[in-house]
Amino acid sequence: MITICLLTIHPKGVEAIRSEMEHGLEVNPEGAGWAILCNGSVHSGKGLNGKFELDTYLLLREKMGNPPGVFHARLATAGRGLGYSGCHPLDVPGTDLKVFHNGTLPGEFWDADDPRSDTRQFAEDWLPGRAAWASEGTLAAKLADMIGPFNKMVLAGPRGLLVINEQEFLTTPEGALHSNADYLGQGEGWDEMTIGGDLYRYNLPQPGQCETCNRLSCAGKAECDGTRQKHPPRWRNESARRASLAVA
Repeated sequence: MITICLLTIHPKGVEAIRSEMEHGLEVNPEGAGWAILCNGSVHSGKGLNGKFELDTYLLLREKMGNPPGVFHARLATAGRGLGYSGCHPLDVPGTDLKVFHNGTLPGEFWDADDPRSDTRQFAEDWLPGRAAWASEGTLAAKLADMIGPFNKMVLAGPRGLLVINEQEFLTTPEGALHSNADYLGQGEGWDEMTIGGDLYRYNLPQPGQCETCNRLSCAGKAECDGTRQKHPPRWRNESARRASLAVA
């Protein structure tokens, strides 16, 4: 359950807290992207300069009167490259939808030998023929069952935001939704240490996280399977991860 990326949703009228977004960029520094929904249109952007994308998102959303918005701070997965093409949002060909994702998708949705990221393969190859589900109002539930609770996803389109596994997001008192606790910053949401010359980063327990199975939505309820080994410690060897990346 290593944290990959920080996906943040700002519902209509909810102010974006700059410090929360900057904390996300600190630990997920490999590009950023955003979408703002206003007057039936989706305004979006992305790039490798996370600070520039954040400044743009905050400025435009404020000028538009704080309509619904999504921001994604990216951490590239091993072997998936560091280039612009992997930054979210990702377009769904033949539709007006844009995809944001936090996590690693199940293997049936992507090919490890494909140079594209798991999310890009999902958006370009799997979703196009199934996007019509959205008009049926059933896409969120179907996708939640397919990708599992450790994946969070947002589909942004002119009709609004479709949030997958919304119950797994952390909600701040102000009303923002975050995919994990990276928004809290070092010492609260995540920390790091050097071991044997390698830099390790790890996430601290998240608000509401079950101490038995590590799930956010469980909180010790009857559905807890009690098998903590299925959910390994949320830490990563940052030095080794970056050394393994192929720059796109």
